[in-house]
Amino acid sequence: MELAHAFRIVSLFMSRLAVKALLSVLLLAAVMGVILFATAGTVDYWQAWVYLLIFTITSLLTTIYLIRNDPELLKRRMRGGPAAEKRASQRVIMFFMSLAFIGLLVVPALDRRFGWSTVPFYVVIVCVTSVSFVSVVSDCGAFFHHGGTENTKVAQRRSQTKTLP
Repeated sequence: MELAHAFRIVSLFMSRLAVKALLSVLLLAAVMGVILFATAGTVDYWQAWVYLLIFTITSLLTTIYLIRNDPELLKRRMRGGPAAEKRASQRVIMFFMSLAFIGLLVVPALDRRFGWSTVPFYVVIVCVTSVSFVSVVSDCGAFFHHGGTENTKVAQRRSQTKTLP
């Protein structure tokens, strides 16, 4: 079966937003893989494969949750990044957060390439799992805590009705 045909079949069962969101997760994972393996100079880097696997699975699960339970929040989250921010201070913060994210990929890959350190297997697994867990918790924590779109809409209406003195 041709890949384009498979995507057409899948899109019949999913909304355009769902297809776009799931493809975005897969594209991000692919870009992360290119950064990791190109920087490391090898694909023989099991720690990166484990990290990508855990990151991709948790990102897909989060995206599927949002597709099913809060598509409005998913739409807003897909317009993320420094350029999407309205305030200059938020653009600066997001720019540095993006650099930090890239750094989390580049520094370990350089470590792999140049052999700066040796880390026991169990430490790698604990650290990769912890980073992935923290990523999911920080990514999802706000909308689970605030009840998703409904409370977000209420907060948006409140902020729009506030007037400056």
